[in-house]
Amino acid sequence: MRFGNLLSRLGFVLSLLVVGCQADQGRPQSGSSSAPQSAAPKRVVAAVAGDPPTVHAIVSRASQSFSIPGNDIIQRMVLSGLSTPDDHGILRPQLGEAVPSIENGLWRVEPDGTMETTWKIKSGARWHDGTPLTADDFLFGLDVVRDRELVVFRDPTYDGILSAEAPSPDVITVKWKEPYIFADMLFATIGWPFPKHLLADVYATDKDGFLQHAYWAEDYVGTGPYKLKEFARSTRVVLTANESYLLGRPKIDEIEVRFILDSNVVQANILAGEVDLTFGRLFPLSSGEEIRRQWQGGTVLVGGAYSRIHMEPQHLDPNPAIVGDVRFRKALMHGLDRQQMADTLQYGLVPVADSLLAPDQPEYEDTLPVVVRYEYDARRASQMLEGLGYRRGGDGNLRDAANQPLSLEIRVTSENPLSNKTMYVVTDYWKQLGLTIDPTVIPAQRIPDREYLATFPTFHFRRQGAAVPYLVSLMSRNAQLPSNNYVGSNYSRYMNPEFDTAVLRFYSTIDRSQRMEVLKPIIRQISDEVILMGLFYDTTVTVVNNRVRGVTAANQGWNVEDWST
Repeated sequence: MRFGNLLSRLGFVLSLLVVGCQADQGRPQSGSSSAPQSAAPKRVVAAVAGDPPTVHAIVSRASQSFSIPGNDIIQRMVLSGLSTPDDHGILRPQLGEAVPSIENGLWRVEPDGTMETTWKIKSGARWHDGTPLTADDFLFGLDVVRDRELVVFRDPTYDGILSAEAPSPDVITVKWKEPYIFADMLFATIGWPFPKHLLADVYATDKDGFLQHAYWAEDYVGTGPYKLKEFARSTRVVLTANESYLLGRPKIDEIEVRFILDSNVVQANILAGEVDLTFGRLFPLSSGEEIRRQWQGGTVLVGGAYSRIHMEPQHLDPNPAIVGDVRFRKALMHGLDRQQMADTLQYGLVPVADSLLAPDQPEYEDTLPVVVRYEYDARRASQMLEGLGYRRGGDGNLRDAANQPLSLEIRVTSENPLSNKTMYVVTDYWKQLGLTIDPTVIPAQRIPDREYLATFPTFHFRRQGAAVPYLVSLMSRNAQLPSNNYVGSNYSRYMNPEFDTAVLRFYSTIDRSQRMEVLKPIIRQISDEVILMGLFYDTTVTVVNNRVRGVTAANQGWNVEDWST
């Protein structure tokens, strides 16, 4: 099926959902009348599939060792930066007067190759306790997140910062070591303000207990459209409208976010009218379809943040060693009917993941022509395996010249049901080629074992973002090795100095047309060398009651002050 047809189908499904939503909104609700409505507070109940220990997503990850779906949306509701990405990924000013750009003069590339970006805080910006928000809060925040003793905050962006200063209480100027294309994301999605008047003493006197301080949970004070009213660990967080929010008081008075680990319980609460909407990745597409069929009171939004379901080959000392041969990996790709997988596992609503990038990314169309594709062709796959010296034995299984069977162990972690299903589908396809496959679901108790996770023998299933920032994950410096205690985002342990150089050149090329010319060979290399084995995309499902308006599938929460009932 062509990608265009897939988008048409997705658009058709979404149009039906929107029409249904509009129709329901236009009809009188049960029990309604023409009598004036009471002035009762407008209240909405949301659900996340997790138990965040704090309202700040990154701090939560420090104690959980993984990101909690929906925690970032809670953070976005209580903490505003100087700008924020909208549902199309475009940065919009928030508490700052403008987003730095070459055009407005707030982003300058100097002749010596260094760079400078400047932000100005809008007049009247305040913390929830009434204290003015100043440049010192952002400088203090940078000190904290760049502190190498607090590794939870680490981000590659910080490595490029040369210095930061405050020429005045409402202006922050950051100097960069070299050009960096995501510099404008600072003080938007990374580099948050921290209240210096509340946390400076704690940071100075008790750094070991800094992340466990009550400030991050029940005592939280932020800058966002909602204030913290209640934080009940393992139960819920209750947020109330910030009357003094700089961009205007939110239209909804109170939002309760319930922590519900079981998605089946969330679904039952939605159908019963106890929960109005969901935050973060909570339901697979299959559950979204089921809810849509059963629920007349709301809308199921499909789309937004895409991720890739892919296999990561082991590039460092794989066992068997043939996994390190690109010809072998190409043969295995031709042996998979990925379109059939997308059609059956994802209802035909997402395309095959030929590219590292997702269809919603601005670089997708520019780079798609250079991507190497692997159409399903089992006969060709068998011929390629024979060309590598393998022959079918009497039992139908492939054997090498020493008459040893070609056996592969493939792994997946237990918390990802879609990857689990996909692993067994891949197993069936490869068994048809004559491979002996040992599918392994990693038990929860082994997940903390970093060495075990890093040294998988052949392939590991993973769901990961599908945008250019993830190029960093394939750089050598991020490979999980004994020397760094197996910590890093390069799970496949692919290490190539020339690839690293190309990625760094991409991140330092400010002009978009020139940047695309740098990116194209990188994207081609990933597909041509089968550095990652893309299968298909996954996307978010957001469930919204008809009475709640303004919620979008992509980037939930960026406009929460404009939501209404």
